[in-house]
Amino acid sequence: MQIRILYNILILLIIGTGQCLAQSKDSITNEITIRCQKIDSLRSYYEITMKDYDDGSVLGGQVTTVYDEKSVRLIELYTESRNIRYYFENEQLIYAVETKTIRKNQTNIDSSKVNGLGDSLNIDNYNSNTIQDLYFFKDQKLINYIVHEEKEYDRLFSKDSQIKKAMIEATAERMKSEAYKLKEKYKN
Repeated sequence: MQIRILYNILILLIIGTGQCLAQSKDSITNEITIRCQKIDSLRSYYEITMKDYDDGSVLGGQVTTVYDEKSVRLIELYTESRNIRYYFENEQLIYAVETKTIRKNQTNIDSSKVNGLGDSLNIDNYNSNTIQDLYFFKDQKLINYIVHEEKEYDRLFSKDSQIKKAMIEATAERMKSEAYKLKEKYKN
């Protein structure tokens, strides 16, 4: 009887210890965000290279790579339609931020608001929306995300969480693959 009680106590301690040691997605996400803010704040100390980027479009883009002791810490990719930042720690992707500009039809501009503004009106800023998707990685796996299209996926797929999750994971895998290709291409 006493052995059984001790055995049950031991099992409960093991389970309790495992629960205490496990980190929640939110705490890991917060840690990653803090690490990326540190990378951004120390940019002046890192070696930075800027190169032209050919994405196959007419305009192409610009890629900026930030190095710390010969390892890539940050890759920023700027193209006509999107900007992406990939953050690395210990040679692994930890965070990806994709900012997209969605342009509205230029004929939707209210002419009464435009009259008298002359050259001071920036049509692109007046006539566009910017959305941002965030992907958090740990040990090469997507652990959390904040995706603008999530509500749109809910509308399209009647809240079928498996389809939505598969689409978001596929986008995250595409971004991870692109991050490592860029890292390999632009390493020192």
